[in-house]
Amino acid sequence: EKTRTWSVEAESFFDVVFPKPIEGELMVNIPTLQTQQLYKIILENREDSRSKVKLDINQDASVDLWWPNGHGNQTGYNMTVTFTISREHYIEKSIMIYFRTVELIQEPVSGSPGLSFYFKINGVPIFLKGSNWIPADAFLDRVTFDVLQNLLQSAVDANMNALRVWGGGVYEQDEFYNLCDELGIMIWQDFMFACALYPTDQSYLDSVKAEITHQIRRLKSHPSIIIWSGNNENEAALALNWFGIPPTSTTLYLNDYVQLYVNTIREIVLKEDRSRPYITSSPTNGAESVQEKWVANNPYDVHYGDVHYYNYIADCWDWTLYPKTRFASEYGFQSWPSFSTLETVSSPEDWYYNSPFMDHRQHQKAGNKILLHQTQLHFNLSHAKNPLQNLKDTLYLTQVMQSQCIKAQTEFYRRSQSEIINGQGLTMGALYWQLNDIWQAPSWASIEYGGKWKMLHYFAQKFFAPVLPVAFEDRGTLLIYGISDLPTDLKLILQATISEQGEMYRITLRTSSIAPYVWLDVGNIPGRFGDNGFLMLEETKLTTFHPWRPTSISELKQSLRVQSLPDVY
Repeated sequence: EKTRTWSVEAESFFDVVFPKPIEGELMVNIPTLQTQQLYKIILENREDSRSKVKLDINQDASVDLWWPNGHGNQTGYNMTVTFTISREHYIEKSIMIYFRTVELIQEPVSGSPGLSFYFKINGVPIFLKGSNWIPADAFLDRVTFDVLQNLLQSAVDANMNALRVWGGGVYEQDEFYNLCDELGIMIWQDFMFACALYPTDQSYLDSVKAEITHQIRRLKSHPSIIIWSGNNENEAALALNWFGIPPTSTTLYLNDYVQLYVNTIREIVLKEDRSRPYITSSPTNGAESVQEKWVANNPYDVHYGDVHYYNYIADCWDWTLYPKTRFASEYGFQSWPSFSTLETVSSPEDWYYNSPFMDHRQHQKAGNKILLHQTQLHFNLSHAKNPLQNLKDTLYLTQVMQSQCIKAQTEFYRRSQSEIINGQGLTMGALYWQLNDIWQAPSWASIEYGGKWKMLHYFAQKFFAPVLPVAFEDRGTLLIYGISDLPTDLKLILQATISEQGEMYRITLRTSSIAPYVWLDVGNIPGRFGDNGFLMLEETKLTTFHPWRPTSISELKQSLRVQSLPDVY
């Protein structure tokens, strides 16, 4: 990266009410990179008069890149733009700028039909780990900086590096994207179109053009945003006819879809921002959807693009049910929040599971029954006779169920990233639904309204860990995968400390990573170990050696050899 030549495109917009064009000087300055340039510009008499200049970064300056959380630093640089008229009147604006590249790789996959679907940041393939973001409150003026900071820091603390801003919500405030830049959270940014058929009359399209243009210009300087997506689930809605469109009208609605998301939104994206990819929908087959005239026959094809998957009836512990997709951008299970969260918006007469209050707060069809069904597949429900205790027990059990379900599914996606089985795999993203909540109610969130972590979020800390062992059973065989997001291979270091305890010796083992089939050998000193040939999952393990003849610590230290499976390869 030190040899790469970088440049900055600086755009400035002015509302000019003076009747004639205004001539002036534009100074762009990035002090830390010893880069500065003066430009002569002319502003036309109109709103949004645009000035666009290109600034080449001083090649003698060292540019540090922006990286996602867990992969490097999020270095930014202050840039000041000053517009001066007649060397007397000036307007000045300062922003943070960052340097990074993003690519969406869709190319043939060896041993599999279809195309890959993954992101490269600064030329490095990155597995996206995270969740989906919804509005943090029904009243947006209550979403303060502190609320955003707590939620986004919670995402980072759970080892997430990405969030998808859902197209059924809102374009978030500037502070949201600034925090994502600083924290290294990659953003999959939907435009605000979701689960509906939209009109394409000229007045509506003019409104869309103004909206998309404004949002791209407002947000495109943020390195955290790595992709624009036209809508949420509207390609799937058309392909699978969610809205019961009669066959005679299908072509009309397909044409409307192309007119809105391709001829209008896509064209604006290509004009305003070529620095990141655009897809028309999520889920989508990506490049294959384009080949199928923008609406694929099956947008949920696991061999292309991204997939949304929900199954509330089948056993969520059964990993064989999950789609071995290229990218899982939505999946999840509900749970209830803690009693302390519900207590603030309820009364004692509401505190039993089937109360009108509990039904009112549940917005998924048959959601409360589904929660009990999925919980009962592996756990007994509470037998507490006290209604309040029974309710508290049930709330707890739904969180246990949700945590285990999403753990099983996420670990399946993470272990599928480096393999193709029966033509499926190379999964490079797992974004569960959803991170946060909009009110106190049962939902798919891992963080309750108010910021309290559910059990799922604590689980996420572990199943999104940079280094993760995953064990699963496949047709009677126990398999263990080691998953690492680290840029280099892990080096296993095993250390042993020996101490004497009566007639036996204590051996304390320490390992830097998972160590399978750890084997201790003391040569020709007769005796046996308390345990040997074991799997080390923890950092330390204690075992013992029982000698059959007198020996010493010094003799054991000279003879002891420690080996594990990675030492062989």
